Amino acid sequence: MFKTITLMSLVLLANSANAIQFTDCINIKPDKKRLECFDKVAAAATAINTTPTTQTTAAATLKSDKKKTLTESEKIISAKILHKEYKTQKYKSGIYFDIELTAVSLEKPARAIKGIMLFQDLFGETQHKLLWTLNSPPAPNESTYEYATGFDFNEFKSEHIWMKDTDKNDMKAIYKVQSIIYEDGTQKDF
Repeated sequence: MFKTITLMSLVLLANSANAIQFTDCINIKPDKKRLECFDKVAAAATAINTTPTTQTTAAATLKSDKKKTLTESEKIISAKILHKEYKTQKYKSGIYFDIELTAVSLEKPARAIKGIMLFQDLFGETQHKLLWTLNSPPAPNESTYEYATGFDFNEFKSEHIWMKDTDKNDMKAIYKVQSIIYEDGTQKDF
C-alpha cells in the first residue's frame, strides 16, 4: 500500500551566514531508497561538523494544530478586537480598531500596565506588534474598551499590509504584559 509522501528537507547550517539545503529525498516512496537518501544527507552533515535539523510538513502541520499555550504575562489581560478599519485622509492613512480588554488574572487593582499588543494570524503566528500602555486599566475581572486606537499605515511594511488586508475575524489580539504598577505602589515586571 502506498503511503502519503511528506516533503522532507534537511538544512545544514555551516555558519550563521551560509546554509546548505538538501532536498534530495523529496517524493521518494517510503522504503529503503528513501532511508538511504536521508543517510547520505546525515553523512554530509557530519562531514562538515554540523547537526542536521529535520522538518516535515507533517510535523509542521502537527505543530500548527497544537494550541499555543499563553505565557503568564499573556494571561493577565485578554484582548478582543471588536472593530477594525483602514482610513485614508488627505496626507496619511491609518489602521484603527476598537478593542475590549479584560483583566482575567490581574491580582489586584492596577494604576497602569505597560505591554505589547500582539496581532496574530489564525495559526498563532505574530504578524504585528504595538507598544501599548494602559493608563486606566480594567479592575480585576472587569473590562475596559479602547476606541479608534491605531497607527499610521506604511504601504512598504508587510506587517502593515497584513493588518490592512486581514479581516478582524481572521486575527486575534494578545496583550503581553511587561510591567504592572499596582494602586498600592508595588510594581511587578515580567
